[in-house]
Amino acid sequence: MASGFLFIDGRDPDSVFASGSSGVTTGLKHASSGADLGTLYASGNSGITTGLKDSAGNDIGGVFALPAGGVPINGSTYNPGHTTAGTTSSCTFEFATTNATWTVLFPTGGTVPSPASGSIPSGATSVSFAWTQGTPASPAATITNGAVSPTALTSGTLDIQANISHTAPGSGQTSTGTVTVKYYNSGGSVISTTVFTVNLVTAST
Repeated sequence: MASGFLFIDGRDPDSVFASGSSGVTTGLKHASSGADLGTLYASGNSGITTGLKDSAGNDIGGVFALPAGGVPINGSTYNPGHTTAGTTSSCTFEFATTNATWTVLFPTGGTVPSPASGSIPSGATSVSFAWTQGTPASPAATITNGAVSPTALTSGTLDIQANISHTAPGSGQTSTGTVTVKYYNSGGSVISTTVFTVNLVTAST
């Protein structure tokens, strides 16, 4: 259900914060239940600047916690920039991770919204990536996936890239999809699932 509030990056608190009761009275009432948000989300510090303030003037990103092992980009939407070289326009998105940190990259330009990087979930030893093509799909994105199935994390980089490109003459193209990132512990159990949307757009050439 929707909370009736949106972060400055467009996410709904319901899709981000851990369920629980913080004991904090925020003065912000949930649209569906009418309950104070402080009775619905667990206490903690997500590290997210939400733009939503409680009655004490605190950003609620510093009041409520993420789910255990959560990565604070769940539910985000990314719009990387494009490059044009000669008669070819290209747009690429990349999510990369090592055994210490994750990073969102826009190889073809644009500014990655904060947070653009962070620590991987505690206890994570492997990762997998998946791309689900959505619509529009003109064309479907070309995917390079370094961890189709659970793959051991090391100090080296594992990543998933999504790209579209076209050569003149042609109109700008758009392809939308979702990326699912799963981190696993040493026993092979999923400890964190992150899903976000990527909109790839090229320029007319």
